[in-house]
Amino acid sequence: MADVRPFEAIRYAPATDLSRALCPPFDTISPEEQRRLYDLSPVNAVRLELPAADGDPYQSAARTLQAWLSDGVLVRDEGPAFYVFQQEFRHGGGTYRRTVLFARLRLEPWERGVVLPHERTFRAPKEDRLKLLRALRLNTSPVFLMYADPRQEIAPLLTRALSERPAAEFDGAQGLSDRWGVFVSHGDFYASTIVAQLGHADDGLVRAGCACYTSDDEVDREQADLVEFARRLRTTAVRT
Repeated sequence: MADVRPFEAIRYAPATDLSRALCPPFDTISPEEQRRLYDLSPVNAVRLELPAADGDPYQSAARTLQAWLSDGVLVRDEGPAFYVFQQEFRHGGGTYRRTVLFARLRLEPWERGVVLPHERTFRAPKEDRLKLLRALRLNTSPVFLMYADPRQEIAPLLTRALSERPAAEFDGAQGLSDRWGVFVSHGDFYASTIVAQLGHADDGLVRAGCACYTSDDEVDREQADLVEFARRLRTTAVRT
């Protein structure tokens, strides 16, 4: 099973004109488009995604990132969240809309079959992205994946997120609407989903983290305390 989690994103400050600040993926940007994006805005993301530098492009991108963080061009979200992106685009004479969920995915060995390769990739672009990732310590080139949702557990969450006021909305390259939503921060997705699956949506559950417990004895003590707490809670409920 894939380990999918929320994360703390670094985003443009709210006042930023995203229609001028965002750029396409690096492997679709021609030299002419790169120059156009540089001229379009001094804070266009092409300076991180595909920097034009005389020296080391990865260190140039790292310096730009640190400057933008220091100047408030970019801000880090205060807590982990999932991010929903809905994009309208034209293709083959029709207008389409796609919805994307941005999340953190644990890397697994290929042989485990958690993520299945879907295309042939080339070594040079992968090495390029890895060098940029190591220099920035953040991912500017997220990978598209598809997932199955046969019981429709995820789709309603995306619909709910998009029904609220978007965190950002702007016109994309084709003049159509692009919308960003942020939802279920601080791990609420796991709590609400598990509670619903266990049939406790009305009365709820007590959830406790174990990361701060460093030995089996400490974990056993925590479990015993929770059992005792639940026993006293039931006793109090019966008496009242």
